[in-house]
Amino acid sequence: MPRIRRTGCNQRWASCCGFSLIQAFDNSESALLVEPSLSRKTNRPPDVVLIDPEIGVSVVEVKAMALNQIESIEPGGVLLIRYQSSIRRRNAIAQVRTAMFDIKDATARAYANDLSIPFKYWVIFPSIYRSEWQARFGREAYCPPEFLFAENMERQVLLRLFRATDRSRDHSTPIRTCKIEELQCVWTAFGDNSVLYLRAEHRPDRKVEEGTLGELFDHQATTLKTLSPDQQRLSEMHWDSGPRLVRWCRR
Repeated sequence: MPRIRRTGCNQRWASCCGFSLIQAFDNSESALLVEPSLSRKTNRPPDVVLIDPEIGVSVVEVKAMALNQIESIEPGGVLLIRYQSSIRRRNAIAQVRTAMFDIKDATARAYANDLSIPFKYWVIFPSIYRSEWQARFGREAYCPPEFLFAENMERQVLLRLFRATDRSRDHSTPIRTCKIEELQCVWTAFGDNSVLYLRAEHRPDRKVEEGTLGELFDHQATTLKTLSPDQQRLSEMHWDSGPRLVRWCRR
């Protein structure tokens, strides 16, 4: 289940890249987390984390800037990015690599053994094509294999890059998967793994005392919710400037 913490341009691009990953892994038992926080970390979370039984854990950082926002590339892959009137230095690879190792370390603590599950990291530039990058900075410019561009968002391309089997086809050979115990520890690293079950009936029941506020919340969560006429009207409107939040309240 996605845990969304931030809003804004990069959040929309993170959701867009997440949608591309959903299309690529829609026939699997994957879990796609958007900006998930580790249970024991307060650092800024990565944009997207894909947990897949076949390929393991892929940590994705989304850089939504346009090509003309990148002033230059310093040695080591540091990008000088222009934000309105200021220029900031960002090392995208170091950023996503740190996030990946944070997740791997948290998984290792939960597993208490040697991990065999693969951990990988990627940086996606969804509004830039590789040819534009090379034309701007040269073919010898910093561009590691972990950099993905707009043309890499196609389903078959993502499956190939992530080294995943195309599970939409019939295969006579079973797909080799990671150890279920290690996958469980990955989920545990992000907190209560009950939030990752696909259906509510598969979640373990919470133990709350009768007559408490917690019992009231649990009861309301299972009741039928309907939109008021005003909320339905707002939901059907077309918004050119971006998404809107329609709040639901019990009357």
